[in-house]
Amino acid sequence: MDAKVDNWVVTPRRGKAVEINGLGTTPSACSRNGLRAEKKDAAADTYAAARNAGQTSFNNRFWFAEGNYLYDVVDGESGE
Repeated sequence: MDAKVDNWVVTPRRGKAVEINGLGTTPSACSRNGLRAEKKDAAADTYAAARNAGQTSFNNRFWFAEGNYLYDVVDGESGE
């Protein structure tokens, strides 16, 4: 998701972008909520566990506690 003007990359972002990875837990949360609404709690618990694991992983990778913000991109060209 680089900002580009013609062939010039204005804001190079090579690696894993936060906004794309942040979307990863949404399907599990939606499935969990739908199953809870249908009173299928055992199945909903499975999706809840997947969502919680995904959120924990996302936070561990993207959250910069010392600065109190999320990294914009990780695993870029410099290995950050």
